[in-house]
Amino acid sequence: MTDAMGFAVSRPAPGVEVRVRSSQRFHRTTFALFIEQRLAPDLASATALLPRVLRRGTASYPETLDLERAQEELYGASLDAGVVKVGERHLVMLWLTLPAQRYVPEPGLYDRGLALLAEAAARPARDPGGGLRAAYVGQEARELAREIRSLKDHKMGWAQQRCIAVMCAGEPYGVPELGTEEGVAALDAGFLTGYHQDLLARHPLTLYAFGPFDDPDAVAGRLAQVGAELRGGVLVDLPPAATDVPAPAEPRRVEEWEDMAGGWLVLGFRTGVVRADPDYYAMLMLSDLYGGSTHSRLFLKVRERASLAYAAGASYDASKGVMLAVAGVDPARRARA
Repeated sequence: MTDAMGFAVSRPAPGVEVRVRSSQRFHRTTFALFIEQRLAPDLASATALLPRVLRRGTASYPETLDLERAQEELYGASLDAGVVKVGERHLVMLWLTLPAQRYVPEPGLYDRGLALLAEAAARPARDPGGGLRAAYVGQEARELAREIRSLKDHKMGWAQQRCIAVMCAGEPYGVPELGTEEGVAALDAGFLTGYHQDLLARHPLTLYAFGPFDDPDAVAGRLAQVGAELRGGVLVDLPPAATDVPAPAEPRRVEEWEDMAGGWLVLGFRTGVVRADPDYYAMLMLSDLYGGSTHSRLFLKVRERASLAYAAGASYDASKGVMLAVAGVDPARRARA
């Protein structure tokens, strides 16, 4: 089966999905691994912290510097990890980019790269007692807490996050992607070790490959082997995103004030249209016409003609059916804007 983006899709085992696309336009290859978790207040901080710890070291390369050297030995490969919120799912991501095999004289580059990616996911560096390295957990927890605090410094993003939190209060979608400072402070190496083992063993896993492959089927087979090696335990059932939540009879208005020169106005809409709906492509067009470019209605009318905003646009999340319109405005003129 091939999806809309041209990826060949296979499901070699329960909870394991493999997606491969070959393109001769590029000189580098990317392998990526995604582990799905439900988005929830009690799990968000641990889900956000875990990939930061995984990228610090592995069983074979416990020191971060050794892991970086291992990437250099793969002809300048780059390994990284992170977290992303997709609708009401929280995804732990690990990815590796490296040169395409055809440009490297040594055979087996992809096998070595996938082995490193799988080790980073399943066999992280540990303390003698068997738990994740407490030093890494502590360092990354402090850095994550600092990043959460700094979100308020990016005023447009902060305003959008606050709008979603108010709009979707009580729904998983309202949970912030990075968790909370309090949630991060409550984590330790012991809890994160158990959480990592359960997440890897029992949650849906997707492996991607994109690059100039001579034999895409062989790459798909190798990804399926990696998935089988990582998978174990009884698969959990993750609920789909709630997309039919009705909007309130009257729009809710919330104003929050800070000592700053400008202001941000955000409008949140429940469209009821998600990626699987027949109206999905029409919704994409609507979102673009409304605020997706410099030719959009928001940009031309609110920013250019009325001079009511120094920035204006819209974004649409097809995984939840939520659209946000945002404008940077003078607080004194917010009503007209």
